[in-house]
Amino acid sequence: MIYNEAEYQQALTRLDEDRKRLIEHCQIWKDQGFTPEQLRNLKEPLETFILKFVEEIEHYERSQSS
Repeated sequence: MIYNEAEYQQALTRLDEDRKRLIEHCQIWKDQGFTPEQLRNLKEPLETFILKFVEEIEHYERSQSS
């Protein structure tokens, strides 16, 4: 949960970093020869974490606009 502007800014930075990290990991896994199905399985936990983080950011944004 994000409680203040400082945490919000940190969350935005972390979200950007996590998205970049996912892209980098996917490229590494492709280069290592993982199949599309294996890639989906590897990406799913990271994508789920990112989506949860996005929801927290959006929740904070909505609470600030009220």
